[in-house]
Amino acid sequence: YMAFVVAMIIITIGEMFVWPAVPTVANQLAPKGREGFYQGIVNSTATGGRMLGPLMGGVLVDLSGMEMLFGVLMSFMLVAIFTTSIYDKKLKVSTTSVQELSKSAS
Repeated sequence: YMAFVVAMIIITIGEMFVWPAVPTVANQLAPKGREGFYQGIVNSTATGGRMLGPLMGGVLVDLSGMEMLFGVLMSFMLVAIFTTSIYDKKLKVSTTSVQELSKSAS
């Protein structure tokens, strides 16, 4: 039980640092004039995840056990890492291109 309590404290502290930044990122990535719409989508998705995640996790544990739940969660984590690395790679390339263009123009 103590490990569960410690894990919940760590997750809560992590959420305190991450979730205030998410609307800011949505605001920066949204087209002009559509910021509120995109922030609504982000918040709705987060709420839907908080609603469906425990339900689907509970169903998965009941049907297949904890090992399957951990396997599915690890695969979700790997997919998130993979897609983020692709996005970051494209972002770094475009940033480098802009910096090279500004240096050549100087």
